[in-house]
Amino acid sequence: MAQDTAKKTGKRTRAVNEKRGIILAAARETFSLYGIHGTRVEQVAERAGVSKTNLLYYFASKEALYLAVLQEILDVWLAPLKAFREDLAPLVAIREYIR
Repeated sequence: MAQDTAKKTGKRTRAVNEKRGIILAAARETFSLYGIHGTRVEQVAERAGVSKTNLLYYFASKEALYLAVLQEILDVWLAPLKAFREDLAPLVAIREYIR
């Protein structure tokens, strides 16, 4: 019985993460085209294929959605920094980061 609950929870978590990912991708595209002030929540919802109400279930406001997009981008940019090693010369480390 506990295993069935874990399977349901896993499916739900995957579904929630997938929906959030779809919304974030749509928001990233829309914000990149129109900026934060030119983007409407309805535009993002339409691009993501969800209702505005459903989008606001995942992200409380346009600002929260914008911050989530920025955090996602920042995570991608900063991930290579974790691979820096102390034994690398600064120039080599920067080259690897850029690559």
